[in-house]
Amino acid sequence: MFTRYLVLAAAICLLSPLASAEKFREACKEDIKTFCTDKGIKPGGGRILSCLKAQEANLSSGCSAAMAEGKQKMKDWHAACKGDIQTHCKGIPPGKGRILSCLKTKEDSLTSECKTAMSSR
Repeated sequence: MFTRYLVLAAAICLLSPLASAEKFREACKEDIKTFCTDKGIKPGGGRILSCLKAQEANLSSGCSAAMAEGKQKMKDWHAACKGDIQTHCKGIPPGKGRILSCLKTKEDSLTSECKTAMSSR
């Protein structure tokens, strides 16, 4: 069950599926337990990620680095797909993977830059 929390947080950060998710899971394992799950924070709706962000000053150096890496990957993905988001998904509210889902439905129409960014996720 605890692993499910970590996978959710990794997915929210848009880390690449295998190596980065495992790296995040290992780096933040104790921080999530200490600051979130032991305090009654339940997974879903971005609560674990919000919890970690709220505890940013208290996180271990490894977890802080993993969070920063995830944030940078998300920025890179968004920059590569910004035009496609405006063209194909205008009006879709961000959060809960809605924009990513929208882009996936328009995959044939996306720019090569966005397709590359999405496939490297």
